[in-house]
Amino acid sequence: MEQPVPRNRSRRCLYRSLAGTTALPGFPGLVLSYLTLISAFGRESIDIQFDESTADELFRQCTETIERAPIETMERIKEHLITANQQQIDLFFAALHKRLARIATRVLVIPLYGKLNEFTTIEDAVRFLDQHRVYEGSGEFRKYEVHVEFSNGDKVDASLDSKQRVKEFLEFVSRQ
Repeated sequence: MEQPVPRNRSRRCLYRSLAGTTALPGFPGLVLSYLTLISAFGRESIDIQFDESTADELFRQCTETIERAPIETMERIKEHLITANQQQIDLFFAALHKRLARIATRVLVIPLYGKLNEFTTIEDAVRFLDQHRVYEGSGEFRKYEVHVEFSNGDKVDASLDSKQRVKEFLEFVSRQ
């Protein structure tokens, strides 16, 4: 038997759906102002201004009204939201572009006693580190040299003395 969605949770889900929030690791989400949501829907005679005292039936009716709204109505609401939140939307897309324009394209992990190991992703480099063994006969281990190249031409280099520090460095770089 399906469990009912708790009242507060269903409202948070509705607001998140309406606001179009998103959150990616290391990346800010886009949150539209509650007041612009109320205004946009209000222009179409849909009152979405709720609080904890709002009756469940009223909330259900409003949800159904939104779900049944004609495409034209939802387009007008969308246009109002875009216009009212254009600055936040522009900042969001600028941050998105900046994030996507800087993707690691080449990752080098060089144990300074052994051979060069080249990877195309940070995840592949971390997998290498998980499997890499420092063993006798390979000479004295000194450190790891790490080189990361990005699609926008940026480069980051580091010299680190342990696998754990290399993994922490790569995790940090992947979030930038």
